[in-house]
Amino acid sequence: MAHPKSYTGLKTIIVNKLADLQGGDSTDLFASVYGVNETQPAGYPVAYVIENTGDGHILDTHRNQREWQFNVIIQVQIGSNRTPEQAYAALLDAVDRVITDFDTDPTLLDDDSQTQCMYVRVVPMQFEFGIRDAGFHSAMLTVAILDVVNRYSS
Repeated sequence: MAHPKSYTGLKTIIVNKLADLQGGDSTDLFASVYGVNETQPAGYPVAYVIENTGDGHILDTHRNQREWQFNVIIQVQIGSNRTPEQAYAALLDAVDRVITDFDTDPTLLDDDSQTQCMYVRVVPMQFEFGIRDAGFHSAMLTVAILDVVNRYSS
């Protein structure tokens, strides 16, 4: 299935990529992966893929260099199943697995193993540990996708 070089097409690839990740126990790393900020996720850990920003500039008369950025927000709940320390360890494990997955797939292959970009980088990252309205540890990773696109329709 072809994915257009757009926020919608690239987001679909990222959501699918995260949904396929396995944890250390060979089960799904995330209980759910959403393309919106779901207020009542189906389980934890959960990941959200949200459009962040973009950039671009003209390379020549026929091509633009384009950058699409997404925030990947990972949340691990503290509660009856996890102490704060266990949630902390689970969050760091999930972050490391997401980074490794993008590091080992630097051209963001789609479901048909087609290259979707020149490269992907995962920076910056922010962590939030503690309890506010509910008990969660969370991390936000920025996934930047860089590619060259034609400046004319084909």
